[in-house]
Amino acid sequence: MARSKSDDEVAVGKVADMLIQAGCEIESRAGTDGFSDFTVLMFSAYHGHVGVVRHLIDARCEINAQSSVGLVLEGFLLRKLQLLEYCFLQSLAKKLVFQVRLLASKLFAVVYCTIVGVVIWK
Repeated sequence: MARSKSDDEVAVGKVADMLIQAGCEIESRAGTDGFSDFTVLMFSAYHGHVGVVRHLIDARCEINAQSSVGLVLEGFLLRKLQLLEYCFLQSLAKKLVFQVRLLASKLFAVVYCTIVGVVIWK
C-alpha cells in the first residue's frame, strides 16, 4: 500500500488499516535500489498516502527509524518537497513564458494595427 499508484486516499487508507488490523508487519523495510532499506512509513509519506501514514502512526510505528543510507522520515520528505518545488517552478516558468509570448503577440497586433491605421477597438 505504501507505493500504491491509487489517487483514492480513503480506499488506500482503509486497505492499510485492514492490513494493520490483520497483523501486517508495520516495520518492514524494502529498497528500490538494491541496498536501501526504507520503512513503510517512509514510502507512504514519500508517495503522499496520508491515510496510510495516519494508520501507521496510530499503530505506533517507529517514526524515527533510519535507513541504511542514513535517511530518516524528515529527509525523505525533504527530498519529496524539493522535487515538488522544482516541478512547481518549472510549471510556473512555462506559464510565465506563455504569458509573455501572449502579451508580446497582443502588443505586436496593436502596434501593427496602429501603423497600418486599422482600428481594432473603440
